[in-house]
Amino acid sequence: MTGCEPLRSDFVAYGRDFCFSWVKRSLSGSIKFSCALRRIVLIHDDRSRMEFGGICTCPLLTILIIGALFSFETTYAQDSIRPSLAGELDAASRRPVIDTSNYNLKLGPALVNLSAHLDFEYNDNINLAENGRESDLIIRPSLFANVLWQVSEVNALRLNLGVGYIKYLIHSEFDSSSLVVAPQSELAFDIYVGDFRFTIFDQLAILQNPVDEINLSQVARFERIENSAGLSVTWDLDRLVLFGGFIHYNFYSIESQFDFLNRAEEQVFLSPSLKLSDILTVGVRGTFASVNYSQNFQNDSSNYSAGAFAEARLTRYLIASAEAGYQRGHFYGGGLNVDNSQLSSPYFRLRLDHRLNQYWTESLLAGCEAQLGFTTNSTQLTYVHYSANWRVNSRATVSLNGFYERGLDSPGTVQVENINRVGFSVSCAYTLGKKVALNAGYGFIDRQSDLAGHSYRQSQVILGIGYAF
Repeated sequence: MTGCEPLRSDFVAYGRDFCFSWVKRSLSGSIKFSCALRRIVLIHDDRSRMEFGGICTCPLLTILIIGALFSFETTYAQDSIRPSLAGELDAASRRPVIDTSNYNLKLGPALVNLSAHLDFEYNDNINLAENGRESDLIIRPSLFANVLWQVSEVNALRLNLGVGYIKYLIHSEFDSSSLVVAPQSELAFDIYVGDFRFTIFDQLAILQNPVDEINLSQVARFERIENSAGLSVTWDLDRLVLFGGFIHYNFYSIESQFDFLNRAEEQVFLSPSLKLSDILTVGVRGTFASVNYSQNFQNDSSNYSAGAFAEARLTRYLIASAEAGYQRGHFYGGGLNVDNSQLSSPYFRLRLDHRLNQYWTESLLAGCEAQLGFTTNSTQLTYVHYSANWRVNSRATVSLNGFYERGLDSPGTVQVENINRVGFSVSCAYTLGKKVALNAGYGFIDRQSDLAGHSYRQSQVILGIGYAF
Protein backbone atom coordinates (compact mmCIF):
# COMPACT_ATOMS: atom_id res chain seq x y z
CA MET A 1 0.00 0.00 0.00
CA THR A 2 2.03 2.85 -1.19
CA GLY A 3 1.86 4.66 -4.32
CA CYS A 4 -1.78 5.43 -4.06
CA GLU A 5 -1.33 3.62 -0.84
CA PRO A 6 -4.65 2.23 0.11
CA LEU A 7 -4.14 2.91 3.76
CA ARG A 8 -3.22 6.58 3.36
CA SER A 9 -5.69 9.30 2.63
CA ASP A 10 -4.06 12.69 3.18
CA PHE A 11 -2.20 14.80 0.65
CA VAL A 12 0.17 15.96 3.37
CA ALA A 13 1.12 12.31 3.69
CA TYR A 14 1.92 12.44 -0.01
CA GLY A 15 4.47 15.14 0.55
CA ARG A 16 5.71 13.42 3.65
CA ASP A 17 6.03 9.90 2.40
CA PHE A 18 7.10 10.94 -0.93
CA CYS A 19 10.14 11.96 0.88
CA PHE A 20 11.38 8.55 1.56
CA SER A 21 10.85 8.07 -2.07
CA TRP A 22 13.66 10.14 -3.44
CA VAL A 23 15.95 7.96 -1.67
CA LYS A 24 13.93 5.16 -2.97
CA ARG A 25 13.56 5.96 -6.47
CA SER A 26 17.08 6.60 -7.27
CA LEU A 27 16.86 4.35 -4.94
CA SER A 28 14.21 3.01 -6.73
CA GLY A 29 14.31 4.67 -9.90
CA SER A 30 12.57 7.63 -8.64
CA ILE A 31 14.01 8.29 -5.31
CA LYS A 32 12.29 9.50 -2.31
CA PHE A 33 13.72 12.87 -2.80
CA SER A 34 13.09 13.91 0.60
CA CYS A 35 12.79 11.63 3.38
CA ALA A 36 13.54 14.92 4.71
CA LEU A 37 10.82 16.38 2.86
CA ARG A 38 8.92 13.90 4.55
CA ARG A 39 10.18 16.29 7.03
CA ILE A 40 10.15 19.57 5.32
CA VAL A 41 6.54 19.67 4.75
CA LEU A 42 6.61 17.93 7.49
CA ILE A 43 8.15 16.74 10.15
CA HIS A 44 5.68 14.15 9.78
CA ASP A 45 2.29 15.53 10.06
CA ASP A 46 0.60 18.79 10.93
CA ARG A 47 0.37 17.73 14.54
CA SER A 48 4.11 17.20 14.83
CA ARG A 49 4.76 20.35 12.89
CA MET A 50 2.69 22.41 15.28
CA GLU A 51 4.40 20.90 18.28
CA PHE A 52 7.80 21.55 16.78
CA GLY A 53 6.95 25.14 16.04
CA GLY A 54 6.93 24.85 12.26
CA ILE A 55 9.54 23.74 9.82
CA CYS A 56 9.23 25.49 6.52
CA THR A 57 7.73 28.95 6.57
CA CYS A 58 7.96 29.63 2.84
CA PRO A 59 4.90 28.25 0.95
CA LEU A 60 6.71 28.42 -2.39
CA LEU A 61 9.67 26.49 -1.02
CA THR A 62 7.34 23.83 0.34
CA ILE A 63 5.55 23.59 -3.01
CA LEU A 64 8.85 23.25 -4.84
CA ILE A 65 10.05 20.50 -2.58
CA ILE A 66 6.88 18.53 -3.16
CA GLY A 67 7.36 19.05 -6.87
CA ALA A 68 10.90 17.81 -6.64
CA LEU A 69 9.68 14.73 -4.90
CA PHE A 70 7.36 14.11 -7.77
CA SER A 71 10.36 14.24 -10.07
CA PHE A 72 11.75 11.34 -8.12
CA GLU A 73 8.35 9.73 -8.10
CA THR A 74 8.73 7.16 -5.40
CA THR A 75 6.45 5.28 -3.15
CA TYR A 76 6.25 2.03 -1.35
CA ALA A 77 4.46 -0.74 -3.11
CA GLN A 78 0.83 -0.70 -2.25
CA ASP A 79 0.28 -3.66 0.06
CA SER A 80 -2.67 -4.54 2.19
CA ILE A 81 -0.66 -6.51 4.71
CA ARG A 82 1.62 -3.70 5.90
CA PRO A 83 0.29 -2.60 9.32
CA SER A 84 2.41 0.57 9.32
CA LEU A 85 0.29 2.03 6.52
CA ALA A 86 -2.82 1.72 8.66
CA GLY A 87 -0.97 3.65 11.33
CA GLU A 88 -0.17 6.45 8.91
CA LEU A 89 -3.81 6.69 7.87
CA ASP A 90 -4.75 6.89 11.54
CA ALA A 91 -2.26 9.73 12.05
CA ALA A 92 -3.63 11.53 9.02
CA SER A 93 -7.14 11.37 10.44
CA ARG A 94 -6.03 13.45 13.44
CA ARG A 95 -4.70 16.34 11.36
CA PRO A 96 -6.76 19.50 10.89
CA VAL A 97 -8.65 19.17 7.61
CA ILE A 98 -9.91 22.69 6.96
CA ASP A 99 -6.76 24.81 6.77
CA THR A 100 -7.10 27.87 4.54
CA SER A 101 -3.56 29.20 5.04
CA ASN A 102 -1.76 27.34 2.24
CA TYR A 103 -3.61 28.57 -0.84
CA ASN A 104 -2.54 31.25 -3.34
CA LEU A 105 -5.66 31.69 -5.51
CA LYS A 106 -9.39 32.14 -4.97
CA LEU A 107 -11.79 30.94 -7.66
CA GLY A 108 -15.34 31.68 -6.59
CA PRO A 109 -16.02 29.69 -3.39
CA ALA A 110 -12.88 27.57 -3.84
CA LEU A 111 -9.34 28.18 -2.59
CA VAL A 112 -6.59 26.94 -4.92
CA ASN A 113 -2.88 26.27 -4.56
CA LEU A 114 -1.46 25.90 -8.06
CA SER A 115 2.16 25.33 -9.06
CA ALA A 116 4.12 24.13 -12.09
CA HIS A 117 7.50 22.39 -12.21
CA LEU A 118 10.06 21.46 -14.80
CA ASP A 119 12.85 19.05 -13.88
CA PHE A 120 15.83 17.79 -15.84
CA GLU A 121 17.39 14.51 -14.77
CA TYR A 122 20.50 12.58 -15.70
CA ASN A 123 20.21 8.89 -14.81
CA ASP A 124 23.18 6.55 -15.34
CA ASN A 125 21.19 3.29 -15.09
CA ILE A 126 17.60 3.68 -16.25
CA ASN A 127 17.15 -0.08 -16.80
CA LEU A 128 18.34 -1.08 -13.30
CA ALA A 129 20.90 -3.43 -14.83
CA GLU A 130 23.99 -5.05 -13.38
CA ASN A 131 25.42 -5.46 -16.89
CA GLY A 132 24.50 -3.48 -19.99
CA ARG A 133 23.59 -0.29 -18.14
CA GLU A 134 21.79 2.42 -20.15
CA SER A 135 21.95 6.14 -19.29
CA ASP A 136 19.66 8.93 -20.40
CA LEU A 137 18.56 12.53 -19.97
CA ILE A 138 14.97 12.82 -18.75
CA ILE A 139 12.60 15.79 -18.79
CA ARG A 140 9.76 15.86 -16.25
CA PRO A 141 7.15 18.66 -16.50
CA SER A 142 4.50 18.54 -13.78
CA LEU A 143 1.55 20.50 -12.43
CA PHE A 144 0.18 20.43 -8.88
CA ALA A 145 -3.19 21.69 -7.69
CA ASN A 146 -4.71 21.70 -4.22
CA VAL A 147 -8.33 22.82 -4.13
CA LEU A 148 -10.44 23.43 -1.02
CA TRP A 149 -14.15 24.19 -1.20
CA GLN A 150 -15.52 24.84 2.27
CA VAL A 151 -19.14 23.85 1.77
CA SER A 152 -20.07 24.85 5.32
CA GLU A 153 -18.28 25.92 8.48
CA VAL A 154 -17.19 22.35 9.20
CA ASN A 155 -17.67 20.43 5.93
CA ALA A 156 -15.22 20.64 3.03
CA LEU A 157 -14.55 19.16 -0.39
CA ARG A 158 -10.83 18.67 -1.15
CA LEU A 159 -9.08 17.93 -4.42
CA ASN A 160 -5.35 17.25 -4.44
CA LEU A 161 -3.86 16.48 -7.81
CA GLY A 162 -0.36 16.13 -9.22
CA VAL A 163 0.08 15.27 -12.91
CA GLY A 164 3.14 15.12 -15.10
CA TYR A 165 4.89 13.53 -18.05
CA ILE A 166 8.22 11.73 -18.37
CA LYS A 167 10.23 12.19 -21.57
CA TYR A 168 13.45 10.26 -22.31
CA LEU A 169 15.67 12.07 -24.81
CA ILE A 170 17.52 8.93 -25.98
CA HIS A 171 15.30 5.95 -25.10
CA SER A 172 11.93 7.32 -26.19
CA GLU A 173 10.37 3.84 -25.83
CA PHE A 174 10.30 4.48 -22.08
CA ASP A 175 8.32 7.75 -22.34
CA SER A 176 5.11 7.83 -20.32
CA SER A 177 2.28 6.23 -22.26
CA SER A 178 -0.13 8.57 -20.46
CA LEU A 179 -0.02 11.30 -17.85
CA VAL A 180 1.67 10.30 -14.61
CA VAL A 181 -0.55 10.97 -11.60
CA ALA A 182 1.26 11.54 -8.29
CA PRO A 183 0.57 9.32 -5.27
CA GLN A 184 -2.02 10.71 -2.90
CA SER A 185 -3.86 12.54 -5.66
CA GLU A 186 -7.27 12.50 -4.09
CA LEU A 187 -10.83 13.74 -4.13
CA ALA A 188 -12.27 13.76 -0.62
CA PHE A 189 -15.36 15.09 1.14
CA ASP A 190 -15.27 15.64 4.90
CA ILE A 191 -18.54 15.61 6.81
CA TYR A 192 -18.81 16.49 10.50
CA VAL A 193 -21.82 15.29 12.50
CA GLY A 194 -21.53 15.93 16.22
CA ASP A 195 -18.45 14.08 17.49
CA PHE A 196 -18.11 12.16 14.21
CA ARG A 197 -16.05 12.98 11.16
CA PHE A 198 -16.79 11.05 7.97
CA THR A 199 -14.41 11.21 5.01
CA ILE A 200 -15.44 9.82 1.65
CA PHE A 201 -12.42 9.61 -0.64
CA ASP A 202 -11.05 8.33 -3.91
CA GLN A 203 -7.28 8.22 -4.46
CA LEU A 204 -5.63 7.66 -7.84
CA ALA A 205 -2.02 7.16 -8.87
CA ILE A 206 -0.48 6.38 -12.26
CA LEU A 207 3.20 5.53 -11.79
CA GLN A 208 6.04 4.06 -13.83
CA ASN A 209 9.14 4.07 -11.65
CA PRO A 210 10.42 0.51 -11.07
CA VAL A 211 12.62 1.57 -8.14
CA ASP A 212 9.46 1.75 -6.03
CA GLU A 213 9.52 -2.07 -5.91
CA ILE A 214 12.37 -3.59 -3.93
CA ASN A 215 11.87 -6.82 -5.90
CA LEU A 216 12.42 -5.27 -9.35
CA SER A 217 15.62 -5.14 -11.39
CA GLN A 218 16.48 -5.28 -15.11
CA VAL A 219 13.41 -3.12 -15.79
CA ALA A 220 13.25 0.47 -17.05
CA ARG A 221 9.52 1.10 -16.76
CA PHE A 222 6.82 -0.32 -14.51
CA GLU A 223 3.63 1.52 -15.48
CA ARG A 224 0.61 0.83 -13.33
CA ILE A 225 -2.63 2.34 -12.10
CA GLU A 226 -3.55 2.22 -8.42
CA ASN A 227 -6.90 3.36 -7.09
CA SER A 228 -8.29 3.40 -3.56
CA ALA A 229 -11.87 4.38 -2.77
CA GLY A 230 -13.46 4.21 0.63
CA LEU A 231 -14.86 5.71 3.78
CA SER A 232 -13.11 6.52 7.05
CA VAL A 233 -14.85 7.46 10.30
CA THR A 234 -13.38 9.24 13.31
CA TRP A 235 -15.34 9.36 16.57
CA ASP A 236 -13.67 11.94 18.80
CA LEU A 237 -14.57 11.62 22.48
CA ASP A 238 -11.86 14.00 23.64
CA ARG A 239 -9.23 11.73 25.19
CA LEU A 240 -10.67 8.61 23.54
CA VAL A 241 -10.68 8.51 19.72
CA LEU A 242 -12.09 5.66 17.65
CA PHE A 243 -10.94 5.49 14.04
CA GLY A 244 -11.91 2.95 11.39
CA GLY A 245 -12.97 2.50 7.83
CA PHE A 246 -13.20 0.51 4.63
CA ILE A 247 -11.17 0.73 1.40
CA HIS A 248 -11.61 -0.92 -1.99
CA TYR A 249 -8.25 -1.02 -3.76
CA ASN A 250 -7.44 -1.88 -7.38
CA PHE A 251 -4.04 -2.50 -8.95
CA TYR A 252 -3.77 -2.57 -12.75
CA SER A 253 -0.51 -2.96 -14.67
CA ILE A 254 -0.31 -1.03 -17.95
CA GLU A 255 2.72 -3.16 -18.85
CA SER A 256 1.53 -6.56 -20.11
CA GLN A 257 4.57 -8.32 -18.61
CA PHE A 258 3.33 -7.45 -15.14
CA ASP A 259 -0.40 -8.08 -15.57
CA PHE A 260 -0.11 -11.13 -13.30
CA LEU A 261 -0.09 -8.55 -10.45
CA ASN A 262 -3.54 -7.15 -11.31
CA ARG A 263 -5.76 -7.49 -8.28
CA ALA A 264 -8.59 -6.16 -6.15
CA GLU A 265 -8.47 -5.80 -2.37
CA GLU A 266 -11.11 -5.21 0.28
CA GLN A 267 -9.57 -3.63 3.37
CA VAL A 268 -11.00 -2.94 6.82
CA PHE A 269 -9.18 -1.21 9.68
CA LEU A 270 -10.02 -0.18 13.26
CA SER A 271 -7.89 1.79 15.71
CA PRO A 272 -9.02 3.10 19.11
CA SER A 273 -6.55 5.37 20.92
CA LEU A 274 -6.51 6.90 24.40
CA LYS A 275 -4.71 10.09 25.38
CA LEU A 276 -3.38 9.31 28.85
CA SER A 277 -1.75 12.72 29.25
CA ASP A 278 -0.59 15.69 27.22
CA ILE A 279 2.56 13.78 26.32
CA LEU A 280 1.41 10.16 25.98
CA THR A 281 -1.16 8.47 23.72
CA VAL A 282 -1.65 4.69 23.53
CA GLY A 283 -3.90 2.47 21.47
CA VAL A 284 -4.48 -0.76 19.61
CA ARG A 285 -4.90 -1.35 15.89
CA GLY A 286 -6.33 -4.13 13.76
CA THR A 287 -6.53 -4.63 9.99
CA PHE A 288 -8.04 -7.15 7.59
CA ALA A 289 -7.65 -7.45 3.82
CA SER A 290 -8.96 -9.86 1.24
CA VAL A 291 -6.70 -10.02 -1.85
CA ASN A 292 -7.97 -11.43 -5.16
CA TYR A 293 -5.73 -11.59 -8.25
CA SER A 294 -7.23 -11.53 -11.73
CA GLN A 295 -4.83 -14.19 -13.01
CA ASN A 296 -3.76 -17.53 -11.61
CA PHE A 297 -0.10 -16.75 -10.96
CA GLN A 298 -0.12 -15.18 -7.50
CA ASN A 299 -2.13 -16.80 -4.71
CA ASP A 300 -5.26 -15.08 -3.38
CA SER A 301 -5.15 -14.46 0.34
CA SER A 302 -6.79 -13.19 3.52
CA ASN A 303 -4.51 -11.09 5.72
CA TYR A 304 -4.82 -9.93 9.31
CA SER A 305 -2.79 -7.85 11.71
CA ALA A 306 -3.24 -6.76 15.30
CA GLY A 307 -1.00 -4.76 17.58
CA ALA A 308 -0.53 -1.96 20.07
CA PHE A 309 1.05 1.45 19.64
CA ALA A 310 2.16 4.44 21.69
CA GLU A 311 3.20 7.98 20.91
CA ALA A 312 5.07 10.16 23.39
CA ARG A 313 6.39 13.69 23.30
CA LEU A 314 9.57 13.01 25.26
CA THR A 315 10.62 16.66 25.19
CA ARG A 316 9.36 19.78 23.51
CA TYR A 317 11.54 18.93 20.52
CA LEU A 318 11.50 15.12 20.48
CA ILE A 319 8.54 12.92 19.58
CA ALA A 320 8.71 9.12 19.65
CA SER A 321 6.20 6.59 18.39
CA ALA A 322 6.33 2.81 18.49
CA GLU A 323 4.09 0.01 17.30
CA ALA A 324 4.34 -3.77 17.56
CA GLY A 325 2.04 -6.65 16.80
CA TYR A 326 1.50 -9.77 14.75
CA GLN A 327 0.68 -10.43 11.10
CA ARG A 328 -1.00 -13.48 9.66
CA GLY A 329 -1.80 -14.29 6.07
CA HIS A 330 -3.68 -17.27 4.69
CA PHE A 331 -2.75 -17.96 1.06
CA TYR A 332 -5.14 -20.27 -0.73
CA GLY A 333 -2.60 -21.93 -3.06
CA GLY A 334 -3.06 -23.16 -6.60
CA GLY A 335 -1.07 -20.27 -8.13
CA LEU A 336 1.61 -20.82 -10.75
CA ASN A 337 4.24 -19.31 -8.44
CA VAL A 338 4.08 -22.63 -6.53
CA ASP A 339 4.50 -20.90 -3.18
CA ASN A 340 2.65 -22.89 -0.53
CA SER A 341 3.92 -20.88 2.43
CA GLN A 342 1.70 -19.03 4.90
CA LEU A 343 2.43 -15.76 6.67
CA SER A 344 2.82 -15.68 10.44
CA SER A 345 5.27 -13.16 11.83
CA PRO A 346 5.61 -10.26 14.27
CA TYR A 347 6.00 -6.68 13.08
CA PHE A 348 7.30 -3.52 14.70
CA ARG A 349 8.00 0.10 13.86
CA LEU A 350 9.87 2.82 15.74
CA ARG A 351 9.93 6.47 14.75
CA LEU A 352 11.78 9.46 16.23
CA ASP A 353 11.15 13.06 15.11
CA HIS A 354 13.62 15.58 16.46
CA ARG A 355 14.01 19.32 16.11
CA LEU A 356 17.51 20.34 17.09
CA ASN A 357 16.82 24.05 16.61
CA GLN A 358 14.88 26.37 14.32
CA TYR A 359 17.16 25.41 11.41
CA TRP A 360 17.71 21.67 11.74
CA THR A 361 15.11 18.89 11.96
CA GLU A 362 15.63 15.16 11.58
CA SER A 363 13.74 11.90 11.63
CA LEU A 364 14.63 8.24 12.12
CA LEU A 365 12.33 5.38 11.13
CA ALA A 366 13.04 1.68 11.62
CA GLY A 367 10.87 -1.38 11.37
CA CYS A 368 10.18 -4.89 10.16
CA GLU A 369 6.98 -6.14 8.51
CA ALA A 370 5.71 -8.29 5.66
CA GLN A 371 4.26 -7.06 2.38
CA LEU A 372 2.74 -8.87 -0.58
CA GLY A 373 5.40 -10.53 -2.69
CA PHE A 374 6.14 -9.77 -6.31
CA THR A 375 6.49 -13.34 -7.56
CA THR A 376 6.03 -15.02 -4.18
CA ASN A 377 3.32 -14.91 -1.52
CA SER A 378 5.09 -12.38 0.68
CA THR A 379 8.31 -10.45 1.23
CA GLN A 380 9.65 -9.76 4.71
CA LEU A 381 10.91 -6.17 4.73
CA THR A 382 13.35 -4.76 7.30
CA TYR A 383 14.20 -1.07 6.94
CA VAL A 384 15.97 1.91 8.47
CA HIS A 385 15.42 5.44 7.11
CA TYR A 386 17.08 8.66 8.24
CA SER A 387 16.25 12.16 7.01
CA ALA A 388 17.43 15.62 7.98
CA ASN A 389 16.35 19.05 6.88
CA TRP A 390 18.51 22.16 7.22
CA ARG A 391 16.80 25.50 6.67
CA VAL A 392 19.86 27.52 5.77
CA ASN A 393 17.89 30.79 5.63
CA SER A 394 14.48 32.06 4.53
CA ARG A 395 15.30 31.18 0.90
CA ALA A 396 17.40 28.02 0.99
CA THR A 397 16.75 24.53 2.36
CA VAL A 398 19.03 21.50 2.23
CA SER A 399 17.71 17.95 2.70
CA LEU A 400 19.75 14.84 3.51
CA ASN A 401 18.36 11.33 3.32
CA GLY A 402 19.66 7.80 3.73
CA PHE A 403 18.18 4.33 3.99
CA TYR A 404 18.83 0.62 4.26
CA GLU A 405 16.34 -2.09 3.31
CA ARG A 406 16.46 -5.86 3.36
CA GLY A 407 13.87 -7.96 1.55
CA LEU A 408 13.49 -11.72 1.96
CA ASP A 409 10.97 -13.53 -0.25
CA SER A 410 8.86 -16.41 0.98
CA PRO A 411 9.60 -19.86 -0.58
CA GLY A 412 8.51 -20.31 -4.19
CA THR A 413 9.85 -21.42 -7.55
CA VAL A 414 9.98 -18.11 -9.45
CA GLN A 415 12.77 -15.58 -8.75
CA VAL A 416 13.00 -15.99 -4.97
CA GLU A 417 15.46 -13.37 -3.73
CA ASN A 418 17.39 -12.16 -0.72
CA ILE A 419 17.81 -8.42 -1.34
CA ASN A 420 19.80 -5.66 0.34
CA ARG A 421 19.41 -2.02 -0.73
CA VAL A 422 21.20 1.05 0.55
CA GLY A 423 20.97 4.60 -0.72
CA PHE A 424 21.18 8.28 0.02
CA SER A 425 20.20 11.63 -1.47
CA VAL A 426 21.19 15.28 -1.06
CA SER A 427 18.93 18.04 -2.32
CA CYS A 428 18.66 21.81 -2.15
CA ALA A 429 15.79 24.21 -2.85
CA TYR A 430 16.22 27.96 -3.28
CA THR A 431 13.51 30.59 -3.81
CA LEU A 432 13.90 33.51 -6.22
CA GLY A 433 11.27 35.96 -5.08
CA LYS A 434 7.68 35.06 -4.25
CA LYS A 435 6.85 32.82 -7.20
CA VAL A 436 9.97 31.14 -8.57
CA ALA A 437 12.21 28.56 -6.93
CA LEU A 438 15.09 26.34 -8.03
CA ASN A 439 15.95 22.85 -6.89
CA ALA A 440 18.95 20.54 -7.35
CA GLY A 441 19.65 17.07 -6.05
CA TYR A 442 21.77 13.95 -6.26
CA GLY A 443 20.68 10.43 -5.35
CA PHE A 444 22.38 7.03 -5.26
CA ILE A 445 21.11 3.51 -4.69
CA ASP A 446 22.94 0.18 -4.46
CA ARG A 447 20.92 -3.04 -4.71
CA GLN A 448 22.57 -6.39 -3.97
CA SER A 449 20.78 -9.65 -4.79
CA ASP A 450 21.68 -13.30 -4.29
CA LEU A 451 20.43 -13.94 -7.85
CA ALA A 452 23.04 -13.58 -10.57
CA GLY A 453 22.56 -10.48 -12.71
CA HIS A 454 19.95 -8.88 -10.46
CA SER A 455 22.15 -6.44 -8.54
CA TYR A 456 22.50 -2.83 -9.71
CA ARG A 457 23.73 0.62 -8.84
CA GLN A 458 22.06 3.84 -9.95
CA SER A 459 22.93 7.54 -9.68
CA GLN A 460 20.68 10.51 -10.47
CA VAL A 461 21.29 14.21 -10.82
CA ILE A 462 18.26 16.51 -10.98
CA LEU A 463 17.96 20.22 -11.70
CA GLY A 464 14.58 21.92 -11.68
CA ILE A 465 12.54 25.08 -11.49
CA GLY A 466 9.13 25.67 -9.92
CA TYR A 467 6.57 28.43 -10.27
CA ALA A 468 3.69 29.18 -7.88
CA PHE A 469 0.75 30.95 -9.52
